[in-house]
Amino acid sequence: MAGEDDSPLLTPERAALCAPPAAPSTNSNGKRTRPVEDTPPLPTPSPFVSGFGASPAAEKYRKIEKVGVGAYGSVFKAENTETKEIVAIKAASRKEDPVWGGFPLSLLREISILRSIRHDNIVQMHEVAHTTNGEPLIVMEFCQASLLELIHSPKHDLSFSEIKYIIRQVLDATGHLHQRGILHRDLATKNVLFNTSGEIKVCDFGISRVAFGQDEGFGFVSAKGLEPPMMIVSLPYRAIELLMGDKHYGPGLDIWSVGCILAEILLCQTGRRQPFFGGDPENPNKTVLAYVEEIFSIMGKPTDETWPGLCKLPNHRTYVSAKISSCKAHKEQGDEAKFLRHFFRSGLGKPADSKYCPTESFFEMLGGLLALCPKYRLTAEDALQHPFFTKEKPVPEWHAWHWATASADIPRGDEARKKNNNEDEARKLLKQLSKEDVGTEEAGDKTNGGKAKAVLEKWREQAEKRQQQEIKRTNSMKTQK
Repeated sequence: MAGEDDSPLLTPERAALCAPPAAPSTNSNGKRTRPVEDTPPLPTPSPFVSGFGASPAAEKYRKIEKVGVGAYGSVFKAENTETKEIVAIKAASRKEDPVWGGFPLSLLREISILRSIRHDNIVQMHEVAHTTNGEPLIVMEFCQASLLELIHSPKHDLSFSEIKYIIRQVLDATGHLHQRGILHRDLATKNVLFNTSGEIKVCDFGISRVAFGQDEGFGFVSAKGLEPPMMIVSLPYRAIELLMGDKHYGPGLDIWSVGCILAEILLCQTGRRQPFFGGDPENPNKTVLAYVEEIFSIMGKPTDETWPGLCKLPNHRTYVSAKISSCKAHKEQGDEAKFLRHFFRSGLGKPADSKYCPTESFFEMLGGLLALCPKYRLTAEDALQHPFFTKEKPVPEWHAWHWATASADIPRGDEARKKNNNEDEARKLLKQLSKEDVGTEEAGDKTNGGKAKAVLEKWREQAEKRQQQEIKRTNSMKTQK
C-alpha cells in the first residue's frame, strides 16, 4: 500500500517539505555550522480560517462556503488570496479505493481527462493541491450554479430560446468528448454548470472513461474492461440499453442523457420538478423496474423489428410487469417522436406544451436523442445540425439583459436542498389538509376541521424548531470563523 508521501499529486513544494532533513552544512574551513534551534516549525493553517491547510499550493485558497456534495467529497467556493479570483475546489476523500492505497482511481481519471481537454463548454481545471492528510484538492473555474439548481429555482425562468441555447452547448461539449473517444457516463442536470452570463459547462468526470475508438476497417471499437452497464450513469438518466444489460455500450448513452436533460428542463419550468422518467413527484421511481416501466410508458415499447438484437440483451426478459405488458408497442423505427408528441400534447407534459408550443421539429429531435435502439440514436454532431437548432425559431440565444436584471440569487448546496425539502413538506401538508377537509365535510363537521387544524399547528411547530436549529448552526459557524 502506498504511503501518503507516495501520492502522485504531491507538488514539488510538498515534496521538499516531506524530504528527510539535510546533512549539517559546512563552512569554507570544513567546520560544521551550528544549527539554528530556535526556528519555529511551519504552522498548519486551519482549513476554516486561512485555507484548506496543506501544500503551499493549497494554502493560498480561502474557503468561502460549501456549494455541493458528491460521491467522492465536497465542493467549495473559495478565493485565491493572491489573485482574488473566485474558484471552485473539489475536496475529495482518499477512502474510496483501499486497493490503491486509499486513493480513488476515479479521481485520477478525472484529473487526467480534465488535463487533456480544452473546450468552452467543459469546466477547466486550474491546478491540483492536497490537504495535510494527503487528500487531493482539484481547483477549477467557479460557476454560479448547476443546471439542476437553476431549474429548481422558482424565481428564475427560462425562455425556449435559452433552453435551446443550453442544450446546444451541452451537445457541443458532448461531441467534443466523443471525438476523443471519451464517454462522460454521468451527464445529468447536476453535472452541468451555469453562469448568468450564458456560460454552460459540463463537469464531474469522476466515472468518465476513454472508452472507444473509430477504426477505418472495423468501425466502432469499444475498450476492454469497461464497468458493467448497471454501474454507470445516475439511474434517472441511464440509457435503456444499459438497463437492458448491454455491455458493448457507446456514445449513445451520453446522447440519451442529454435527451433526458432537455425534457426535464421543460417539465421543471412548468412546475413538475422531477427527472423526465422520475415518475410521480409524490411517489418517485426508485427501482430499475420502475424506470423501465416509465420509459416504455412514455416512449412506447420496442420490438425486435424496431430494435434489432433486443431479444439477445441479458435483461430483456427480466422486466415483467402488468404495466409493461399494457404499454403500446412500436410499429416502425422512429415512433419515439409520435409517443413524445402524445405525452406533451395530451399527457403529463401538456403544461410545457402550453407554455412553449413545441413543433414537430422538436419532437423529431427529442425522439432522436431518446431513440430506444442506440443504433438509431442521433450523434451529437447530427443533433447540432438538426433544423430544431439551425432553422427553426426561436433561435438558440442567451438573453443577457434578462439575467442582468435577475436580482435573486439561485439557491445552492444546503440552501437549495432545504428549500426543496420545505416545498416537499408544504406539498404533503396541503395534500393532508385536503384529505382532512374532505373527511370533516363527509362527516358533517362544519367546525373548520379540527384534525386539519391540528395538522397545521404541528407543522408550524416543526417549522419553528427547524428555524431555531438553523440559527444555532449559523451562529456556531460564525464563532468557528
